[in-house]
Amino acid sequence: MNMDTFCLGFITAFAAFLSLDSLRRLYLERHRFLKEDLNDYDVSFAWRIVIFLIYPLLNLLAFWASSIACQSFGGYVKSLSYGLLWYQVVPAELASPSYLIPVLFSGEIAQTLLVFLSLPALFFRPHPFFAMLLIYTSAFVMGINLIADPILSIFGFGSTHWQIAIAYGSKRELVVLAMVHLVLAVIYLIVLKNQTFQMIFARLIRPIAVEKLQKALSESKAENETSAVSLSELTMRYEMAGFPRQAAKELRNMKRLYGRAISVIFMEAYLLYRQHKYQRACTFFIAAGDACPPASNELKGMFLGAAACCAHANRQYETALNLVGRALEFDHNCAMARMIKMDILLRQGKEKKAAEELKTVLWTGANLNFEQSIPIDWQRAIQLLKEEEASKFLSTIGNKVKN
Repeated sequence: MNMDTFCLGFITAFAAFLSLDSLRRLYLERHRFLKEDLNDYDVSFAWRIVIFLIYPLLNLLAFWASSIACQSFGGYVKSLSYGLLWYQVVPAELASPSYLIPVLFSGEIAQTLLVFLSLPALFFRPHPFFAMLLIYTSAFVMGINLIADPILSIFGFGSTHWQIAIAYGSKRELVVLAMVHLVLAVIYLIVLKNQTFQMIFARLIRPIAVEKLQKALSESKAENETSAVSLSELTMRYEMAGFPRQAAKELRNMKRLYGRAISVIFMEAYLLYRQHKYQRACTFFIAAGDACPPASNELKGMFLGAAACCAHANRQYETALNLVGRALEFDHNCAMARMIKMDILLRQGKEKKAAEELKTVLWTGANLNFEQSIPIDWQRAIQLLKEEEASKFLSTIGNKVKN
């Protein structure tokens, strides 16, 4: 057995394991199918379904279509194999050499047509989770077929049908094939980058988040003067609705207008966490906590708890425990800090202490549904920032009246 066969076998076995695990999670987490307000965990779960359940089925369709096309053009399948995330059909003795390219790419054509023809179902506004599956499947399949596979083939790592086409296709056929893929790839990228299409897809996938975003936009336009906190809320609404580029743009605008205000530091920390830059996010959350006024204990505790969450995500457990201790000094009821502490205690084998922490969390009446509030309950944080802003405003007015 050569190395290529071993590698493909290993990849197939690993994909099969993840596919079976995805089936298990499909049953255990079926409650996500009925959710109206989707979060990052729902998105990652949808991607897992697309890659390890739907895409293998589409590859099976392509495998079947290629075999049928080979026989229809007077040839036979010389060799074939199927590995969930890849397939291989090698035709032989076709009636004409000109049939080689159509046979080789018949599976790809079948996949692309199927996902393209499934898109009109979006006009009927299916449930957000199923709309997300349709959109992500279409984006993934077209991205693989139109961009990833052709580019990898240039360097000799593409799928078998591209390798055979490059080896045996005529120059004219290869030029036509490349031009078709290039044109379709450009159209695909234009659709993905177009803000109108992005808003349409966002309305289908996250209707509640988009509705809140539009409300925040209308309120922002109605206000004569915008504050750092109001821009923070608008930034978060963009992020929650699935517009990270707009959120980053709003953050740059906040930096230009308000410099190193607490809201600006908080937003930068949160967006860094969303980008999985945990070390930098931790640093900014600590800076936000240090910038809090002396009386804002709850807000300071929340920022330090978020910093502990970042350190935990970066597997810096000692640092996380230290930050948890600091967070609890300011806010004894900080649920995020206590949950992180409980997780670290369990990792250390201290089950009794972890159980005590859980009792404390339950006693404080904290909401244990943390999916929407990792690393921080940003809505509560913005509410506290608004209260702090209002307090400063009233204090300023009072000083003016005295003078």
